[in-house]
Parts: sequence; C-alpha cells; structure tokens
Amino acid sequence: MHAADENIVNSGISDAALEHTVEHAADYDVSDMIDLKLPLASLALIAFTEFTDHDKSIYQKSFSFGDRSSKSFIAYTAGGIIAGITQTWWLGLLTAVGTRYIAGKGKARRLEYKRLSNIIHSNQMAIMRAAKIVVSHQNA
Repeated sequence: MHAADENIVNSGISDAALEHTVEHAADYDVSDMIDLKLPLASLALIAFTEFTDHDKSIYQKSFSFGDRSSKSFIAYTAGGIIAGITQTWWLGLLTAVGTRYIAGKGKARRLEYKRLSNIIHSNQMAIMRAAKIVVSHQNA
C-alpha cells in the first residue's frame, strides 16, 4: 500500500455516475444559465414617457429613448450580475439603482463641464476684444 491509500473513505458514487456528471457539466449550454431578458416594463415606461412628450421632435424623442434605455439596460445587467454572484436580490437592486444614478450624474457633469468651457471661451474672447480696444485707444 501507498501512503496515499490510507484513510480513504468510499463516497458511494460509482464511476459511471461520476463520468455522467462530468460529461453533463462539459456539455452544458451556458446560455441556459444566463438569463439576459430585456427589462420590458422599464423600456415600455421609457418609450411611453418619451413619445408622449409633444415638445420634442421625433429625432429628439428617439435619441432620448435610446439614451435612457441603454443606461437602464446597463444598470439592469449590472444588477443582475451582482444579484447572481452574491445570491442576494437587494444587493442587485442597489447595484442597478446605483449604476443608473452614476450614469445620469456622469452625463450631467459632462454637460456642465461643456457649458463652463463655453463660458470660459466666451469670456476669453471678450477680454481679447476689450484688450484690442484699449490698445487701439492708447495708440491713437
């Protein structure tokens, strides 16, 4: 006997059952395990709120729908992944809400940055025009 043979206990699993389990796991279709359904309720709500807004053109409505629905789908997917990994529904919900919140805040910050950059550019142009006027009056 070898040292590895000591203290071995029979598990009661036959070789055939073990082979069947391993073969079944190797042949398992991963797409059965991943549930990537669209969040139809949220997409329907987004579509309803966007397309009933009479102040926007059809292009603006479509663009806004695409923007909002893509953020919602990303948040839904992130929440589903976290809920699947941790096996806690509330952590998935918090992840989805947090992801959507961060995505919205990021866009707001980018828009604010662009607005402030435009103001700075306008102010610099006004200062340059004023400096040219002052220089032309000093030379005259």
